[in-house]
Amino acid sequence: MLIRMRFFAVLRERAGRDRESLEVPLGATAAEVYTSRFPDLPLRIGYARNGELCAGETVLVDGDELALLPPIGGG
Repeated sequence: MLIRMRFFAVLRERAGRDRESLEVPLGATAAEVYTSRFPDLPLRIGYARNGELCAGETVLVDGDELALLPPIGGG
């Protein structure tokens, strides 16, 4: 199935873009998509499916938009 992904902050820098389409297996969760797309970047990520916050265990469906929300630091 095909989903749209949006990247922010460090993930945007790592991906070299702010969005992309990605083919994922049926039944893929938000967390599985993150881990497969960024296997070497073990961050505590927040997820938003179609504009609403969701858990990493959320199962995605064809056509979903998944935003990956990295932790925000500041000082």
